[in-house]
Amino acid sequence: MQFTKSEPYIAAVLGGAQTELDLSGDQPFNLSITLTLHAKAPIICYIGEDDTFFVPRNALYDAGIIFKDDQTKQQIPSCHIDICRLTEFSGPERPLNEHTRLYMQPEKPVVFDIRFNSTQKMGGDGNFDSKLCMATSGFRTGCTYHASLPNDRKISWWRWASFWEAEGQGQEDLVVMAGIRSGTRSVVGWWTGDKERRRGVPVLSEDNKLPIYIEGDGVVFSCVGEPMKWPVWPLPDDDYQRRMAEEGRERMAKREKAYTDAMNAARARQAA
Repeated sequence: MQFTKSEPYIAAVLGGAQTELDLSGDQPFNLSITLTLHAKAPIICYIGEDDTFFVPRNALYDAGIIFKDDQTKQQIPSCHIDICRLTEFSGPERPLNEHTRLYMQPEKPVVFDIRFNSTQKMGGDGNFDSKLCMATSGFRTGCTYHASLPNDRKISWWRWASFWEAEGQGQEDLVVMAGIRSGTRSVVGWWTGDKERRRGVPVLSEDNKLPIYIEGDGVVFSCVGEPMKWPVWPLPDDDYQRRMAEEGRERMAKREKAYTDAMNAARARQAA
């Protein structure tokens, strides 16, 4: 029985031109995730969740790409990243901003470049790549692996893009009088983007979430090179720990003062 996909939905494809992953980090290794929207009009969607598998910050960890040993078919454990968030000072839980907002047009692919290697290295010799080390901790030299995307994922919040949010609109496409264009644009911007930025966006019901369907066969690659190992870091002395604790208290005091000043300024504006 053939499965019929009902629009709107997103198709996701995992790709990669390289066949060897160098565990030593001498050669960079990249994969790509391509999303294509199948719908009647552009959309805006929220991609700020920790299990949004296609964004680069999540793709190589436990919520993202699935890696299996190509011979044993056993899944390779991925690192789990816990993100600590401030609650009192961070504003809404799900703000829609430049980091969490994705604009998509029908049938126009959006490509995410998934890099295994970091641009910033550390260690005594400056050659240690913590990102590569975490992403490949379960890989072994000489083994072949199959990478694929997780199934049954959905976008938890989305909506149709407004006329003003549509990218690439030419002046000839604006069917609105020039005299009211700027005013209408500002009102629409306040009602949609500004409100969603300040208040955050909700989690839609399961039936209203946007489905993501996986296409393609994934990527097969082999591992070469000496696996990277974590360096041995010297233990901090008591003075260092006290200094770090004091700096942490100072940062928190500044953050609390900035929050208090902002709230007082807002109350003053309301009173005026």
